[in-house]
Amino acid sequence: MLIKVKISIIGNGNVASGAAGYLAQNDHDVCMVKRSGKDEEVELSLNYDKKIKGVKSGKVTIPTTTNPSCCIGDSDITLVCISAKGHRDIGKTIKEHLKPETPTIFFPGKFASSYLLRRELDDSYIIGEVSSSLFYTTKTGPNGKGNEYEVNLMNKKSALEYAGIHPGVDNKQIMEMLNGLFGKGSFVNGSHPFRIALQNHDATINAVSVIGNENVANTLAVQSLQKGEDGVDISIYGDLSGFAARYMDDIFKIRSMIATELGFDITDPKEWLMGANPDNTADMDLPTMLLNSYGNKTIHVNDLYEDRRLTEDIPYGMVPLESLALSLGIDATPLTSVIDLANAVWRRGQKMKGSVIPVNLEDYDFRKIGYNMDTFGIKFQRKLDIVFNK
Repeated sequence: MLIKVKISIIGNGNVASGAAGYLAQNDHDVCMVKRSGKDEEVELSLNYDKKIKGVKSGKVTIPTTTNPSCCIGDSDITLVCISAKGHRDIGKTIKEHLKPETPTIFFPGKFASSYLLRRELDDSYIIGEVSSSLFYTTKTGPNGKGNEYEVNLMNKKSALEYAGIHPGVDNKQIMEMLNGLFGKGSFVNGSHPFRIALQNHDATINAVSVIGNENVANTLAVQSLQKGEDGVDISIYGDLSGFAARYMDDIFKIRSMIATELGFDITDPKEWLMGANPDNTADMDLPTMLLNSYGNKTIHVNDLYEDRRLTEDIPYGMVPLESLALSLGIDATPLTSVIDLANAVWRRGQKMKGSVIPVNLEDYDFRKIGYNMDTFGIKFQRKLDIVFNK
């Protein structure tokens, strides 16, 4: 028997819309909290992949508001579905509306970003995060506008992970709630937000791939300009040989050393990709697995310097990983090199679009806008002793 749940969703982008539509179609009471605009009911047109059970493609109407007090206080659960950049300040927006007994879940988190909200609240609040978006949602309307979406499963084979940071609440309680909302077996116990962060290889794969595609993108952009054309889309994961594969392997070794120090078990990228996609098998190399899993993902040659895989995955995925490694006394040289390369790509992008670059190029550093252990309020008294400081 379905138990109707009242759900507040923070955000109204692709991830939020995919989750909201699914939940509303299952007769739950859903409200989306957005940053700007007018309070209104929005009709979403959702085309669901056949692998997504329990829903039918079609239209669904969902109320939206800019006032968190309209729905968060009465909700049974709050899902935070915004970009990683907004995680730092989300507590200032919603903390006065939250109730200790109501779970607030980052859906998904970004490298233990649940700790950012924890700094704003006391120990009585239930806070957690999931390892990835359940759905991969893209706008399909003309020029990416409107409210028409294509919704696919992000992971085609394995369950996602949930981890909370509330000392008095068993992860199992929240997982049961999430599985009740999204289907039995959708979520399993991720143990701890840091373990989820170390297990998730997306940031490494995305960042290294975008950096590696810079020259190809620029060459094609120039050729298109010479022909008077708008440019073309290129596969992000079309070539992961050479330096890209080497850096990905080196960064996984850093993740593994951190996990060992913190007492976590994580799988390597190939095992991780086999869990995500049933088409991947052990005899395949990493580039082949990536193409199986992400081969349909492209980037426009003119958008590379603003792509979220660079502007989000570096400051909010790679920078905190570097900070965590250094906090534990682990050599992070390969990771530091990737961040430095990303900074160089970012600066070139600013120059190409006509921005004035400061004389001190260090001002263009993803480390200055990203998260680190101080941002989370975390220090390490011993390697195996994570201490939270408000």
